[in-house]
Amino acid sequence: MIAILFLTTAFPFLPLAQSSPVDLKVQSAAFKSLVKGKGSENEMIAMVDAFLERWQGNLKSIQSLQDQIEIKEGKISDHKRAIKDFEREQKEIPAIVFSSFARRKVTEPHMRLWRASITALGRMGAYGPPYLWKAFEDRRFSREVDFKAFCVHQVGYTKDFKQSTELLDLLDYHQEIVIAKAAEALALFGDAPGLTRKECTKDLVKKLEAYHSEATAKDADQEAQKRYRTVREPMLRALRVMTGQDFRDAQDWTRWWNKNKKSSTIWKDRE
Repeated sequence: MIAILFLTTAFPFLPLAQSSPVDLKVQSAAFKSLVKGKGSENEMIAMVDAFLERWQGNLKSIQSLQDQIEIKEGKISDHKRAIKDFEREQKEIPAIVFSSFARRKVTEPHMRLWRASITALGRMGAYGPPYLWKAFEDRRFSREVDFKAFCVHQVGYTKDFKQSTELLDLLDYHQEIVIAKAAEALALFGDAPGLTRKECTKDLVKKLEAYHSEATAKDADQEAQKRYRTVREPMLRALRVMTGQDFRDAQDWTRWWNKNKKSSTIWKDRE
């Protein structure tokens, strides 16, 4: 409804019917026109919200149609055709949202739009991460460390467990806030398969021990101490989620890991 009201106000020449959904191509064209023109960030953020609402609505429709297919309710061929149409939109919508980054200049209004887009992409499952990583790697944001960290954190909300490898790689990142947000993203992967949780636990324990050792060494500098203070709690939180255990000391985690890394019970898939 937000998108329909916006489109009829901003583009009165569009033949939209309130009783039927707006064609995605029409929505996309309107959004991209605002991005390239002088549309306000508030208008574009409202449209980003509408795109997310559409994506989530499509997901529910797909699940409902799949349930109908399973119980053989209705015409199966029509259900399958409808699912394909919805799935096509599911791939297109994240790309449309990411087109907000066509605005090149880093300003606070643009950053508000981009944060809204990143938040939406983080709620679009496995379709979101490719765009989240593009934003993270965008050179425009080389000095916008908080924004880069925000992009990393949103990867966790996608629940795309295949992203654990990328997140684990960031535990070695040169900026501690990014390390912390990578750990917070991993803390959202508590329902990941057992083997994924095991791999995450192994790396988290190893890095927690390393950062602890650097921070507590006799010749430790302030940078090492600051890094450990920043990453400690997020890493501990991720470890608790992955294992169901609760230790505060890095060495306790190392001892626990050495004792339990081969446990088939701990590393089985959770129901």
